[in-house]
Amino acid sequence: MSKPPDWLPEALSYNDFGGDYEKFLATVYEIFERDFKYSRPNYRGKPLIYDSTIEDGKEVTFWHVTTSTDDATGERLPDFRRSECISWLRPIIEHPDDKALKVLRNKRGWETRVLLWLEELDFLVVLREKP
Repeated sequence: MSKPPDWLPEALSYNDFGGDYEKFLATVYEIFERDFKYSRPNYRGKPLIYDSTIEDGKEVTFWHVTTSTDDATGERLPDFRRSECISWLRPIIEHPDDKALKVLRNKRGWETRVLLWLEELDFLVVLREKP
């Protein structure tokens, strides 16, 4: 594996929280607030807008980026890898022209999604373009 880009911060590690999920979740949410709520990233000069609807005390978008759907039940469950890498979201969005990223566009009906794939670390950020 090659070295990650210099602009990519170190990921969190759940193990550093001694099994205290609530403390881990609070730290993950602080990063989300810092990177998306209290300031907004831009993607190629366009401001990023996210779903700020509150569910279980936090934004729907926060739950979307820190959980994944269980195929058997359809329930959203904590996704530790996604959560550990939350500090990567904003830098990836703000460095679309870096050679470490593959940027793909996916058109589905009227919707276009931009896929920002940090292939070396197998991490994908998906944005939806809006007019």
